[in-house]
Amino acid sequence: MKFHLTLVLLLIVALTGCKQEDVSSSNQISIPDLPPIQLDTKPNPNRPASIPLVEGAVSRTVYEPTIIDTTKFEKQIARSKPYEGELLTASMFRPQDPVQPEIRQGIPNNLQPMGGITNLNRVKQQMNFPGISQARFTPPDPTLAVGPNHLVQMVNSEIAFFTKDGTMQFQNTLDSTGSPGFFETVGAGDFCVDPRCFYDHYANRFVVMCLEVYFGIDESYLTIAVSDDDDPNGIWYKYRPWGVFRIGNTDYWADYPSFGFDANGYYISGNLFSFGFSQNGVGIRTMDKTPFLTGQAITVNDIFNTSFSTVQMAQNFGSNSTPYGVAFNTSTSATIIAINDPLGTPSISTSNVPIAGFSGSGNVNNAGGSVSTVGGRSMNAHWRDGNLYTCHSVDSGGRALVRWYQIDVGDWPTSGPAPTLDQSGDINLGAGQSTFFPSIYSNSNGNVSIVFANCSSTERISVKAAGRLASDPPGTMSAPTQFAISSTVANGRYGDYFDIGVDPLDGTTFWMTGETSESFGWDTVINSFVIETDLTVSPNNLAVDIGNVNSGGVPELEDSDDQYVVFDPEFLTFRYQLQFTVDAASPSSAPNALEFSYESRAFNFVGTVDQEIELFNYDSEQFETIDTRLTTATDTTVSVTPGGDPSRFVQAGTNAMQARISYENSLPFWVFSTQNLYFPYRVRADQISWTITP
Repeated sequence: MKFHLTLVLLLIVALTGCKQEDVSSSNQISIPDLPPIQLDTKPNPNRPASIPLVEGAVSRTVYEPTIIDTTKFEKQIARSKPYEGELLTASMFRPQDPVQPEIRQGIPNNLQPMGGITNLNRVKQQMNFPGISQARFTPPDPTLAVGPNHLVQMVNSEIAFFTKDGTMQFQNTLDSTGSPGFFETVGAGDFCVDPRCFYDHYANRFVVMCLEVYFGIDESYLTIAVSDDDDPNGIWYKYRPWGVFRIGNTDYWADYPSFGFDANGYYISGNLFSFGFSQNGVGIRTMDKTPFLTGQAITVNDIFNTSFSTVQMAQNFGSNSTPYGVAFNTSTSATIIAINDPLGTPSISTSNVPIAGFSGSGNVNNAGGSVSTVGGRSMNAHWRDGNLYTCHSVDSGGRALVRWYQIDVGDWPTSGPAPTLDQSGDINLGAGQSTFFPSIYSNSNGNVSIVFANCSSTERISVKAAGRLASDPPGTMSAPTQFAISSTVANGRYGDYFDIGVDPLDGTTFWMTGETSESFGWDTVINSFVIETDLTVSPNNLAVDIGNVNSGGVPELEDSDDQYVVFDPEFLTFRYQLQFTVDAASPSSAPNALEFSYESRAFNFVGTVDQEIELFNYDSEQFETIDTRLTTATDTTVSVTPGGDPSRFVQAGTNAMQARISYENSLPFWVFSTQNLYFPYRVRADQISWTITP
C-alpha cells in the first residue's frame, strides 16, 4: 500500500489558500498477524503548517469546499458481498497503538447505581435488515444517521445509503481505494477510519466525518461532508480540514474523534497524540454550521485542554445554552464539559459530577473467544432539554457491565446550579453475562433506550436493546430484546462502538446499528424499534405441577428465539398429562386491561393434545379457565384477554400474578415403533408474558 502521485497533487489542491491566526481567550475480530504496511515516508513539500495550540487560546483556519454528486459515481453500489481480501487494522498503518489515558483514582464516595434490569419488555422491534458487511478494515466501528426517508451508515473505510425498508441505494469506500472513494474527491488517502455520522434535524442534513492520519509523513485530517438536503443521494459539500496541531515543539493528531452538533454548530473532540504516541490532553474543534449548508468556505476554531481526555461531544435536541461533552477521567466522577461562546472565541468550563465508583472493563469471553471492550471511556453523549445522557462499560469481577447516566445539566454554565446526577443504572443480565459497547439516546417523549453487545463464556456475542419510560422507577431499564446474534466466535478487537439515533419523522422511533461475528468475518445489522407504553411482564418463576422439565428454565421463557423450555408429561389416570405454573408481578395494582400470551407447540405426539390456560383469580382464590384449544405441531403464539375486571388476576398488596397451563393426550398408552419407545408427546414453550395496560 502506498501514496500515489495523484494523491499528493490532490492534497496540494485541497489545502491551497488555508490561513491561520491566533486569538487570545481566557482559560475555562480475530485476524491473523500480518506484517506492517510499508508507507511512503517522503515528506510532502506542500504540507500545511501545523495549527498552533496554546491552552487558553484559539486558533482559526479557513477551508474551501469540494462539491460532488454521488449520483454521478460510476458505480452506485461498489461492493455487493463481504470483502474477501486481506483484513487491515489501524496498527498496521502506524508503528504502535496510542495508549489511551488511564482513569485516575477518584475521591471515594458511597454512591451506587440506582437501578438495574426489570422484567418488563418495553422494546418492540419494527425493522431489521443487514447493514454494511465486512470491509477492508477491522473492527468496523459502525455508526448510523437517521433521516426522514433514508439512513446513512458508516464503518471503517466505507459508507452506504439505505431507504428505511432496508434497500441499499449507494455504497462506496471512504478512501482512495474507490473509483472514486467518497472522500477521495477531496484528496483523501487510504486510511479513513473512526467514522462518525448523524442527521442534523435543525438543518435537515446528513453530516459525516472520519479521521485520516498518515505516519512517516506526519499528516492528519478531520474530513467532513454535509448533504445539500435530507436525501443523501446527490450533492454533498465536502471539506478536508487539516488536523495536525503544534503544542510547543511537538506535532499532534486527534485520535478517537467524537462528533456532536446543536442548532448552531458542529463540534469535534479527540485525544491529542504526538506522532511518537505521547498524549497531551484533548483538542476540541468548533465550526459554525451556516456555511456548510450552502457549500461555502468554513472557519474552524481549535482549542485544547490538558485536564481531561476522551471526550464525547453531545448530539443536542432542544434549546441548549452551550454545546456539551462528557468524559470519565476519575473512577468516581463524570466530567461535564461546556464550550462557552463556541462560534466566537470558544473557551471551556468543566464540572465534576460524583458517580458510583468504577474501573474500566477489560477483555470478555464469548463461547471460547475473547474480545476487547476498550475500557471505561464514554461511548456516546446525547443532550435533550436539560438532560445529558451518557454510558460506558465498567468492570464487575472480570465481567463487563454497561452503566448509563442521566445528568441534569440545565442551563449551566450560563445560569443555574452545577450539573447533578439524576439517575444511573447497570445492564446486568446475571452471572457470567457481560454487556458492553453501549450507545444511549432519548426520544421526544422522554423515553430512553440503550443498545449494547452481550455475551458470556458459553454464548456468542449478540446485539440487544433495552428501554425505559420517563415514568419508570429511577435507574431501571427493561428486559433486553435481542436483535441479532453472531454465528461464530469472536476474538481480539471487536466493535469499537455501536450507535443509536431517533427518527426525525415522529421523534419517537429509535434506530440502531451493531456488529456480529460471522464465518466470513464481521457483519452489521440495522434495526428500528419503539418503547411501548403498555407494560409487558415476563415470568419470574416456573414450577411444574405434573410432569418434568426436560431442558430450559425461566430465562428461556422471556424471548422468542432458539432458547425454550421442553416439558415431558407424566402417565396419570390413563392419560399423559402435563401442567406447569408461571408467576410474575404486575406493574399496576389495578390494570385497565390484561393480556396473557405465550408460544408453544407439541411434538412426537399421536392423537391430539388438549390445552387449557388458566389465570389465578385472587377474588375467588382459585384458577379461572380463560382458554381451551388443541395444541398445534408448529410454534404458535396464543394471546388471550379475559373479560370483566382484570384486577381480579392481580393480588392486592403484592401485585402477584399466576398462570397455569395444562396439557393432556387423547391416547392412554405408549407408542412403539420397531426400534424406539416414544412419549405420546412433548411440549416446547417460549415467550410467556403478561401485557398490562395501566
